[in-house]
Amino acid sequence: MQQHFKKVLAFLVTDIVAGFIALLLPKEKIIIYSGLSDTAFNFNPRLLYEYAVQKKIYKEHGYQHRFIMRDLTVDKIHRYPDVKFLDPENFFHALTIWRAKIWITASRPIYFNPVGLFRIKYINAWHGSPLKTIGLMDKLATPFQKIRFRYYGIFAYKIVAPSVYFAKIFAEAFGVKMHKILVSGSPVVEFLRDRTLRKNENFELDGNKKNILYAPTYRDYAEADQYLSLDTKFKKNLENILKEAVEFYYRPHPLTDLPDDSSATILSSELVEEISYNYNKFDLVITDYSSVGIDAMSGGIPVILYWADHDTYSRKRGFGVSKKVYEYAETATNPDQLIEKIVGKFKYQQPPFQGEPYHIAEHKTCKNFFRQLEEALT
Repeated sequence: MQQHFKKVLAFLVTDIVAGFIALLLPKEKIIIYSGLSDTAFNFNPRLLYEYAVQKKIYKEHGYQHRFIMRDLTVDKIHRYPDVKFLDPENFFHALTIWRAKIWITASRPIYFNPVGLFRIKYINAWHGSPLKTIGLMDKLATPFQKIRFRYYGIFAYKIVAPSVYFAKIFAEAFGVKMHKILVSGSPVVEFLRDRTLRKNENFELDGNKKNILYAPTYRDYAEADQYLSLDTKFKKNLENILKEAVEFYYRPHPLTDLPDDSSATILSSELVEEISYNYNKFDLVITDYSSVGIDAMSGGIPVILYWADHDTYSRKRGFGVSKKVYEYAETATNPDQLIEKIVGKFKYQQPPFQGEPYHIAEHKTCKNFFRQLEEALT
């Protein structure tokens, strides 16, 4: 405990000192990115970073792109040899961070350095298209959590939304005016549609089996049978009906515990750090109230929403979107019904998702994003 405290204290001192020294130095032509935490290479900032590096975005203006990664290990460096990381625990890296012009995050400015908050333009690229309520709309949010979302909104230069429909939801969730919302589309959907953009997370599945991904969101409450139990019995029942081998893959939410009785292969973030642009490697995606469903449907992947606790979830957490979103996905509320829906999915082809709430007019999401971002560079 004492060692951990010393490490945190050293990090805070490094961060604050670097921030104040950065005030004496000119800004650098650097755009920095960070995932949902500063220890993960994930979500929309990762996709935007990879796109920017591949397409040499703003190179003609002399800009560089860097990704924040605390606790940077040799394994992480070897896993992503082409990624230029900045470790905020390193003083000189921290100095570079606070001299950057733009910081693209997956939810919030990670650090609370008062110098940096007013010096850097923060772009909140978020980490999904929320079916459930978030931020100030969330029924279960504590007063502190709502203050935190106000803080995110106040210090964000722009908050990125995948469509005009979601722009209104983000504005309400963060308590901001519409002029702060940047509508550019979904980076996840673009990466699903354009295989040339994808790098680093290349894992292979058995083409002789029906590969099914189960990726539920977390719950703010506990209820029996709220998650699907992918035990051996469920798998065998499905295989007997399909007359084919099935392989289940389980992607746990970062805030949930791993199941004890699952027959599925666990795709943890340690194994596959960014799962989103690999959705189309699966024959089917099963989720619940997660944005996984919208992203996968928009990428043309068959989706089933497993809603065993729909009424409870709706009452306690609530939904931020219209029911129109769900018209493009099958739903099931118990295991037997789910098996029936899975069998139906493999027999009939699912039409592409073109629902008004999430329809993206252009597929060039990342290009749109950086084109609109140019004004922040001047």
